[in-house]
Amino acid sequence: MQNGHNVEVGVVGREGMVGIAAFMGSGTALNQTVVQIGNGSLRMPVSPLVEEFRRGGALHDVLLRYAHSLYGMATYVAACNRLHQIDERLARWLLMCQDRARTETLALTQELLGQMLGAERQSVTVAALTLQEMELINYARGRITILDRQGLEAAACECYSAISGLFDGTLES
Repeated sequence: MQNGHNVEVGVVGREGMVGIAAFMGSGTALNQTVVQIGNGSLRMPVSPLVEEFRRGGALHDVLLRYAHSLYGMATYVAACNRLHQIDERLARWLLMCQDRARTETLALTQELLGQMLGAERQSVTVAALTLQEMELINYARGRITILDRQGLEAAACECYSAISGLFDGTLES
C-alpha cells in the first residue's frame, strides 16, 4: 500500500513460481515478491519461458493450471484474512510455509507474521502463544518449530485444506 503496509496474498515454494505476469501477457507485476525463507530458489531469464509457453505444449498447460491455482489461493487468503480468527490464520500460514520449505523450524519474526496475516504484532504474539499452549508449536526468538502437524491442521481454518487441494496435480502434465 502507499503507506508501506503489506499483507500476504499467496505463498510460493517448490510447487510454483513468481513472475506470472511475464507469460500472461503483461510485463508488470501486480504485487511485490518477498523471499521469507531462502532455501534453494532458482532464477531464469523470462524470454525462454515466454517462448516455450507460446508454443502451446505441456509447459503451457502446466503454467495455466498453476496460474489458476495461484488465483484460487489469493481468493482464499483474502477471504481468510477477513473471516477467520488470527490463531486459525496463523496455523494455516505456518502449514503453508512448512509445505513449501519442508522443514519443521521456520525463522519468522512477529513483524513479518503480522504483515503476512494483516494483523498487529500483539495479536500474532497472542495467537502464537495460544498455539504453543496447545503444544502445537514452539515459539521463541523469531523461530517457530512445528511440534504437532496434525494438531496444527486441526487448529487451522478450512482455508488450509482448500488451498492445499488447489495445487494437487497442478504440476502433472
